[in-house]
Amino acid sequence: MADYTFSPGLKLVVIKQETEAIHLVMEMTRPTATCPFCGKVSNKARSHYERTINDMSWCGIPVVIRFTARRFACVNADCPQKIFCERVPELVPAYGRRTTRFTETVTALGYTTSAEAAARLARDLGLSISADTVLRILRATPDPELSTPRVLGVDDWAWRKGHTYGTVLIDMETHKVVDLLPDRQGYTFQHWLEAHPGVEIISRDRAQTYAKAAKKGAPNALQVADRWHLLKNLGEALERWFHRLRPQLSQFISKINVRDHVTEEVVPAPVLTRGQQNRQARFEEIHNLKKQGLSLRHIARTLNLSRNTVRKYVSAEQCPQMTSRKHSKTLLDNYLSYLQNRLAAGCRNSRILFEELQAMGYKGSRSTVARWIRMQRNAIHRDTGQRSTYPKTIAPRRLQYWFLKPLQDLPRSATNLLTQVLGGIPELQRGYTLVHQFHTMVRHRAGRALPAWLKAVHDSGILELKRFADSINKDYSAVYAGLTEPWSQGPVEGINNRLKLIKRMMYGRAKFDLLRKRVIHAL
Repeated sequence: MADYTFSPGLKLVVIKQETEAIHLVMEMTRPTATCPFCGKVSNKARSHYERTINDMSWCGIPVVIRFTARRFACVNADCPQKIFCERVPELVPAYGRRTTRFTETVTALGYTTSAEAAARLARDLGLSISADTVLRILRATPDPELSTPRVLGVDDWAWRKGHTYGTVLIDMETHKVVDLLPDRQGYTFQHWLEAHPGVEIISRDRAQTYAKAAKKGAPNALQVADRWHLLKNLGEALERWFHRLRPQLSQFISKINVRDHVTEEVVPAPVLTRGQQNRQARFEEIHNLKKQGLSLRHIARTLNLSRNTVRKYVSAEQCPQMTSRKHSKTLLDNYLSYLQNRLAAGCRNSRILFEELQAMGYKGSRSTVARWIRMQRNAIHRDTGQRSTYPKTIAPRRLQYWFLKPLQDLPRSATNLLTQVLGGIPELQRGYTLVHQFHTMVRHRAGRALPAWLKAVHDSGILELKRFADSINKDYSAVYAGLTEPWSQGPVEGINNRLKLIKRMMYGRAKFDLLRKRVIHAL
């Protein structure tokens, strides 16, 4: 309140404490006012009116400022505004009903939490405001002035995962969000680059959409491919390679002693499922209590069962089993004969079978295929009383982990088995050497060795690694920069993770313009 006393042209007259608020009555002391349109000073007061403004609370009690504002006649004959009202920009903006610091506090609460939470917290602090007003204040906040970054990071973010995506742009030197784009189309990113010249380096993942847009929108900028995504692409190539070699791996491992190693061991499975075992135990317990002469009511109370259930078990000579569920039609029915043939041939990987069915026109999900495979395995277990005798092997995903991990960091059992496998299958030994050479290049940013490595991959004869090398050749300059420059997508992924938090705080109901405001101001 003392601040207002010493504000130019504003004087505190009296403080009134009423039932629900504290009222500060002020008056204007300046004899003149400046026209906001032409800038001329006028001393011709014509009329006045009372303004009521909400201010920050005092000890949780709302504070209201009331003062009489005057209307002046403009002395400039050429000014289109003949009458204007004197303004107090130090206290309240033009046409405002809330003081500047009131609005700044609500804005900070709105950017920190959701609008509903900000309104509830403001009411607890003695600031009367609604959630809709918080949203209007946030949307009216001007964007901060950010210069075009020298090093730009770009990545996509999920508005609705699997359906709608956008693009987030990061200043890699300050780790601040530069802008948020409503989609991940190449032309949108290209237009942004054309409107913001001056970007020298662009850090991105392996997506060619952003690569082509960056080449068109900023042709002189250096593109840097992210190193983690390079290792991810290499891991995917390894998994495809190991799936192709799975029969050879199974045949080799069956010849060596793997009892002490990490493999998919053949473990006998019980004939009855857990639910069937529990039902059988309950059946025997009920019959034992019945033989002791207990009534149905007493048995039901003892076992915490209904009398109808006890009566059903007592009247049955054998444990009643649940009836099998009636098969419902699925999108998979037209492909069952093909799946049965592939399962008989030894292919039990749901991802591979799903991709094959997609090529045949299957429109269902991968989880349906995986569920059908589990049902077939369970049927075999029930019929034979043991697990089906699939050949012992190493899972491709586990072998991929072993290839990408330093040998000294693996368990001793995995190290011994991997050493035997590499010694028995020359193709795996060649690939293992190439994988670790590439891994060393990534860890030490030794991009100068990339041309020799690409030549060695093409000479190795490993189809999957050759395809990975071909993808690098198509994006050679960005990959080489990624293996030599210090920039990576780490800061971008961190911002992306925080963006998800903001999106979920908004409950997914707000529009893109509000999300963009919150991300730019908060991150």
